[in-house]
Amino acid sequence: MVKISPTGIPVRANRSVKRWLSDHLDACLDSLGRFVLSPLQTLITLLVIAVALCLPSMLYMLVKSVESGMVNIQQSADVSVYFSPGIDEETSLQVQSKILSLESVSAARFLSPDRALQEFKEFSGLGEALTELSENPLPATLLVTPDVDQDIDALIRTIESFEAVDQVQFDFIWLQRLRALLEVVDQIALVLAAVLGTGVILILGNTIRLEIESRRDEVAVVKLVGGTNAFVQRPLLYSGVWFGLLGALIAWFLTNLFAWAMSKPLDSLGQLYLRDLSLVGLDSLELLVLLVLGIFLGWLGAWIAAARHLSAIEPG
Repeated sequence: MVKISPTGIPVRANRSVKRWLSDHLDACLDSLGRFVLSPLQTLITLLVIAVALCLPSMLYMLVKSVESGMVNIQQSADVSVYFSPGIDEETSLQVQSKILSLESVSAARFLSPDRALQEFKEFSGLGEALTELSENPLPATLLVTPDVDQDIDALIRTIESFEAVDQVQFDFIWLQRLRALLEVVDQIALVLAAVLGTGVILILGNTIRLEIESRRDEVAVVKLVGGTNAFVQRPLLYSGVWFGLLGALIAWFLTNLFAWAMSKPLDSLGQLYLRDLSLVGLDSLELLVLLVLGIFLGWLGAWIAAARHLSAIEPG
């Protein structure tokens, strides 16, 4: 008759589960304890893994931050509307009213030719040279602020159809070029992540191979008394997991250090070009992805090395 425990689980099954958990806990702690036996080698391996993981993380973080700044700029950018020469102010104000009535427009500021010339003098640094002009070359201008998430191209086509409008300008070609460059950098980050991820697997594979060779006699004795490859492999797999997890944590620390070091230069760059550019660090989900990736690469490297080298060890 099968004995049933108070939890409703058969006693034999309950003991098997406890033994399984105990075996895995022992293997996990044993693999962690072996790190202390060779601290220098362990630290070097962890740093190599961390550098391999943090390089693509830094590129990803940089691309994400610049893209975030680009969105803020495009949302706050104005469309410049230039009126035909000789158009009187009353007609210009009528066009301004039409533009303000569009649902995709949140504001429109009118600049008379004199006001446009004054602002150009202030911001261009050519004030003294412009005073030599015999007449004002600038037309009346409207600075149109679109609503967020509007189709800028469609708005430009609509404004160009109005009478008295000579030209509509939205000078963000440089932003389009930067976006194309960021797409290239993003692809480079993916390729780099794949290459360095392979490097992590190879590094851990070599580390586990050296550990197997140093414990060759021990492995042979365990197999002699009936130990299976899976039993011997278990602490090695946990070693790979620990290497991957700790390496990912160090990579996260290095990534934050990179963000701190780059915050001031990027802030200066943002004031010159993008107005508001700050380095956005890894959020909780991205940190979790980094940790899971490190654990998986560590486990995979250890599993490949253990599966290859343990089968070659047989008790004599």
